[in-house]
Amino acid sequence: MADMQDFDDDSDSQWSDDDQQLIGLFDNKKFDNVDALLADTRNNYNFDFYAFQREHHLDQYGCIRMINYIRAEIANKTNPEILVLKLLPSLPFLADDQYYKPVLENDALLFAFDDKDDADADEEVPEEEEKGTPCDQNDESVKTQSQTKQNGAISTIALYEQENDSLRAMNKRLTAQINEMRKTFHRIVLNEQFDAVAAGDDDDDCKTASTSKDSKRMKKQPKTLTPEKRMVDGYYFDSYSYTDIHETMLRDRHRTLAYQNFMFNNPQLFKDKVVMDVGCGTGVLSIFAAKCGAKHVIAVDMADIAKQAKLIVQRNGFADRITVIQDKLENIRQLPHGLTHVDVIVSEWMGYCLLYESMLSSVIFARNTWMKAQPADIAAGLRQCRIFPNQARLFMAGFDYDAMESEFWRDCYGIDMSVMYKRPAPTSNPLIISVDSDFIRTQHTCFKSLDMHTVMDQDLDFTEKFDLIATHDDAVIDALVIWFDCLFENNCND
Repeated sequence: MADMQDFDDDSDSQWSDDDQQLIGLFDNKKFDNVDALLADTRNNYNFDFYAFQREHHLDQYGCIRMINYIRAEIANKTNPEILVLKLLPSLPFLADDQYYKPVLENDALLFAFDDKDDADADEEVPEEEEKGTPCDQNDESVKTQSQTKQNGAISTIALYEQENDSLRAMNKRLTAQINEMRKTFHRIVLNEQFDAVAAGDDDDDCKTASTSKDSKRMKKQPKTLTPEKRMVDGYYFDSYSYTDIHETMLRDRHRTLAYQNFMFNNPQLFKDKVVMDVGCGTGVLSIFAAKCGAKHVIAVDMADIAKQAKLIVQRNGFADRITVIQDKLENIRQLPHGLTHVDVIVSEWMGYCLLYESMLSSVIFARNTWMKAQPADIAAGLRQCRIFPNQARLFMAGFDYDAMESEFWRDCYGIDMSVMYKRPAPTSNPLIISVDSDFIRTQHTCFKSLDMHTVMDQDLDFTEKFDLIATHDDAVIDALVIWFDCLFENNCND
């Protein structure tokens, strides 16, 4: 029995969070105590363990499951931001007993929470230091319980104040980061577009007409990227590495079927042609092209989704006719399989409001670098369409946003909830919403049209004049609605 007692004493100290280093939840950092670990988790990953525990009423076993679930997901390379914002709130770990099993061998964090619970319990039940009469004991017990509750309330208030301070600081940091990202995107979109195929480069090419095509292609490379551009590229391409965004696009049947119907109804445009799919994603357009009889398809995507695209291509039996390249298109120096040019380009390049976060610059680069039919040939009268979609148009109309929003609350499932409505404050940030056409107050106008065969990078930074004609004299306009369409046309059946 003495040996067993010695073992118990040793085990208590062995697993104490003071003596055993703890491994971070979202990384491999080591900490000497739980408070330091969770402070790092809160500050660097925006995950407040205790706040989450209270919000979802997790007991000790729930916390153990959650810790093991987080460790399992991080081991599977799940993005911490996706894990914190999307996966954890649904509490998937509570329905699976496998998360009782530690993911890390001898995970000190699990035992540290056990010790912490014991310590809390000891504080809540103080030992009696002296005994008196039954009456004295009762009085003392009442005082002790009252004091304990008071101390507990003070501690809780202090804890909430500390968390509020932490949340305010976190909000300040996130706001600063968002503002900085917005400025960075703005600078890039307006000032740092690739200009390797601008008019100056074209002039140089004309002066050196005897230069070979290959040397021209090596010459037409983008400028050296700034650290800001690399950072934004990282965020942009990483956002396309997850399944959700591609599932959303594929479930947009109107858009995907527009490509499929056009391609399948015009197979002669792809038969025996070399096709490049710019920003291929899951490879759906590449497979459409292969089914139309393309000689070979070059599918390019920088994001990790390219790995899944390769598997999809193999599973559908097109590995010999579709080559998936995971790289930035502008980095490609040589086409695969000895190919020297492409005949057709397909791409789903459109971004928010058509041009924001779009891949049109990459389509232009692919056209000018690898396409057999150059813009100069098309300007000379060769109007066979080779880029799909071949045209994009931006439209605008005046809109009564206030009326649409107030109408929603005025008749919300047959209930007048107009007291809920607050007139929106003016903002420079655009809203991405579905607009009810009943509240359009002007005729619409097409204020920009882009031909994919002739558009250049410098055309994407533009100022346009436009007129909006009100549909009636007392029209109220407090917002402008902008939308776009893309056309598959020119020598096509559809």
